[in-house]
Amino acid sequence: MRCLLPKYSRCKALVSCLFAILSVLFAIAPVQAQTSVQDAAIPQVITPSQQGSQFFVLNKDRSVLGASTYLPSSYALRCAATSAIAAQATAATPFTFNDRSRYLLEAGLNSSGTESAVAVGADYSGTNCTATSPVTFSGTNATLAAVDTGHQREYVLSDSSGNAPDILTHFSTSGNYYSVGSLNKVAQASLNSGGRYSAIVVDSTGNTGYVAVTEVRTETSSGGLWIYDPSFGRAVKVLAPGGSALPAVGAFILHAPQSVGGNLLVLVNQDNLTSSNLGAPPAVTSPFTIIDLGQLGVLLNQRPTAASVTLPFVTRINTTLGYYAIFGAGYSPVDGKLYLVTGGGTSSTEILKQVVSYDPNNPTAPAETVIADLAAVPLAFGTYPQITLNASAGTMQ
Repeated sequence: MRCLLPKYSRCKALVSCLFAILSVLFAIAPVQAQTSVQDAAIPQVITPSQQGSQFFVLNKDRSVLGASTYLPSSYALRCAATSAIAAQATAATPFTFNDRSRYLLEAGLNSSGTESAVAVGADYSGTNCTATSPVTFSGTNATLAAVDTGHQREYVLSDSSGNAPDILTHFSTSGNYYSVGSLNKVAQASLNSGGRYSAIVVDSTGNTGYVAVTEVRTETSSGGLWIYDPSFGRAVKVLAPGGSALPAVGAFILHAPQSVGGNLLVLVNQDNLTSSNLGAPPAVTSPFTIIDLGQLGVLLNQRPTAASVTLPFVTRINTTLGYYAIFGAGYSPVDGKLYLVTGGGTSSTEILKQVVSYDPNNPTAPAETVIADLAAVPLAFGTYPQITLNASAGTMQ
């Protein structure tokens, strides 16, 4: 987690740039069992299977551990570190799992100091972990990654040095874990220069497989939304009606079978706090923006060379609660609701930190409900903790 903006005295009640670990019960289903796995190699990043009970841990030395919350003795994988990447893993290292091919994608600096990516075939158990040949790509520091299981694509976002643009690299894969093929660099697209990005999400069940990259607003950048079109290998900045930017602290793809060509992109809007308005913080009016990717695709196809497009309309979910800070959100596929982590209050000593639920299927009447109090959790202005939901257990971490 990074402090994206400086700290200011007015925020010291929401304070300290600490990693916030939330344990919030938002449903009635309790956790029935826990799994403990021994890993002495200093775990750094964890990535789960989206279709099963297995999860994978990337250790500091780049070795990988695979385990299961359901059958830990049957799904026990250990992979030696790949020689393709020399840099040690950190909590910010890109690490994804493709359920279809069972490839683990890793990215980082090789022994020559060049950004490199490799796909490792992850068997269900044992030590069979054959890797593809590594592929180098532009950028100085890989920060985010995403996988598109529907189209067998992988994406890595990299910062660049100086005034060079940040880069989104598009990879394709062939083969699978028991017949390892290749990792191929398809295209690279330029984004902002020196941007601070919060999420990459992929419309993996849409016809095109659009990729959304969210960028937060800072004191030197307006932030915004970038859409990568894999058909043309280009990234386009998407603007709200009227031409304003769409800075966001996160995003989700919601399945929309009634939409032709794409699903729904839900942006977790960034709040309006700045260093100059902390004494009288403005209330959030719309925590979420919903964009139909199918309709956006029509707009992109009409402007195949445009650097930006302005949406004719968006759908917004509004709030009446008066909070002024948004720290992030999670989506539960079990009940179909969005869960927003918020901050507000009437003075520096009367601070409210809450989880609020919304129904995205009814944006004009989203059933806004405060479901949990986070008074004891150290959340700070300008910080965005990692937030995830365990939908089956009914908990937020």
